[in-house]
Amino acid sequence: MINLDDIEIIDEFEDDEPAVDPRKRGPLIGKIQIVDQADDWVAINKPAFVPSLPERGKYTAQSVQEWAKNQWPDSILCHRIDRETSGLLLIAKNPEAYRHFSMQFEHRKVHKIYHAIVNGQLHFNDLWIDLPIIAEQLGKIRIDRKNGKPAQTRFKSLQVFKHFTLMECEPKTGRLHQIRVHLQSQNACIGRSTGFTTSAISCANRTPSSKTPASNSLISPPTP
Repeated sequence: MINLDDIEIIDEFEDDEPAVDPRKRGPLIGKIQIVDQADDWVAINKPAFVPSLPERGKYTAQSVQEWAKNQWPDSILCHRIDRETSGLLLIAKNPEAYRHFSMQFEHRKVHKIYHAIVNGQLHFNDLWIDLPIIAEQLGKIRIDRKNGKPAQTRFKSLQVFKHFTLMECEPKTGRLHQIRVHLQSQNACIGRSTGFTTSAISCANRTPSSKTPASNSLISPPTP
């Protein structure tokens, strides 16, 4: 029996990864790709291990924020995803568009979907996990029913293989490491041996606006 209050995630990438000169490491990571764009926004596909924001004290690849500033000086990231995760990032090209998108995210009108390779054969049919999560300190996150913040995730098995399952993960909230923690509550974990953690993130905006993608549109990056 799993004690859900004992489940925690410790970021293993922070201390175990040696500092590498980005001029040597960068070309090995992958190239940021533009998936779609308009006058006020751009959606890009972030490669794994490219940070969303500059990381202080680390020699990593150029961040998405730095890359965007070189293209559009007034650009602002509308959200972020983990450095180890590949997927879609939405960037506002100006402060007005950023304010608009911030309201979309705040009112949960933006829908995000993650794909993950999970260890084992799992048959989740729209499994709904509603367990609060607390971040006690940087890199340490666990389920805490008393003091945790609300966190909900939907899981659906897309394809089951001999040793792994391709899982669709739809977080309704945006807690740090939420998908990992909720998977562990079901005795499941993202497969480290596969070489990636979570895959593409798709972002849909379903409110018509001149500042946003078309109504009911779904922007998806190429599958890794």
